[in-house]
Amino acid sequence: MEPLTYLPDRLLSARLLLDLTQEQLGSAAQIEQSLVSMIETHQRPFTTESAETFARVMGLPVTFFTARPRSIPFDSLLFRKHKGSSNRVTQRTRVHFQEIFRVAEDLLEGTGYPTPPLPVIQDAEDVLDTDRIEKIAAMVRESLRLDGEAPVPNMTRVLERWGFVVVPIILPSSNPQPANLKPGHFGVSFWAGMGLPGLIGYFPGSSADRDRFTLAHELGHAVLHSNRTSSDPENEANRFAGAFLLPWKRARALLSEASTLSQLASIKAEWGISIQALVMRGSQGGFFSSERARSLYRQISSRGWRLNEPVEVVAESPKLFLRLLKNRFGPDPFKNPEIERETALPLMVLRSAAPSNQVSPRNDGLSDRARDVVSLESKRKSNEIRSLAER
Repeated sequence: MEPLTYLPDRLLSARLLLDLTQEQLGSAAQIEQSLVSMIETHQRPFTTESAETFARVMGLPVTFFTARPRSIPFDSLLFRKHKGSSNRVTQRTRVHFQEIFRVAEDLLEGTGYPTPPLPVIQDAEDVLDTDRIEKIAAMVRESLRLDGEAPVPNMTRVLERWGFVVVPIILPSSNPQPANLKPGHFGVSFWAGMGLPGLIGYFPGSSADRDRFTLAHELGHAVLHSNRTSSDPENEANRFAGAFLLPWKRARALLSEASTLSQLASIKAEWGISIQALVMRGSQGGFFSSERARSLYRQISSRGWRLNEPVEVVAESPKLFLRLLKNRFGPDPFKNPEIERETALPLMVLRSAAPSNQVSPRNDGLSDRARDVVSLESKRKSNEIRSLAER
């Protein structure tokens, strides 16, 4: 039996995954920080003794240091994030995403599960205009066999049904600072093209409507930017998300210069799109003027809705990654003693990517949206709903 080869680059990946500095790792392993640095930079051999020590103090299977991650060009990963999010959190997100993709790709192999049937967009234009993105969004709806004029009942389920693994991203951290608890990212995705699997990750904890928009945004990246480059990919993905979630024909019927916040709240209840995203959709699609959009944004801010909008949208929860783990490791995969060794990941990372507390099946369909609309209409005379009305 050939001796295992421990990969020095994996030590840096492990530290980023768990948010440890060289000093912290050296202290836990009772070795000098300089030795950690020399192993990472290939100046000292990565021995079995070192690998086993690092694995023990970091709570990792030793196979983590032998696993060769799938080749994802890091510059192909696109993020939905705040401008002020830190580079370290972005680095950690890249590593976390790469590890989950490595496992997901392995679990999908040989299952016959479909790969995303998305159109290949190779337009030469640097930035696509609104009309082109509207048409592409309609094409994607058709490819995913969605009604061209109806709400998407469950964005997560649509993606999983057609070959995208969807996972929440929770970055483990030994440093519970605000920057780690609120990483400033919304989502990240990768799809290499036709016939290949795709992965979409989202940071949970925000509103359900924002999560739905994030998933649509990342689908936009997969469609628009897997085979072409753009100088403004985030804006293109935002416009795609709006067009995908609220198709042009319905947007034209529902949005106008006279749209009020109360009307947008009703649309939100039915279509699962935030009021702020609807304002953006109306402005970008030309359904009302930029002046009207600014007025609505001011009203949203004055009511304190930037972070806490009215009208609750039903939360979605992914299932596919957990199903794949069950297929490989049994009905209770996290009790299988082989799961950490074979996936080369610790249980805490696997559990965070495959939560078992799924949303009730009754929340999967449009019946909930309909109930929300009925509920909203029945409360229009209450003080809360009256506050939505235009003065």
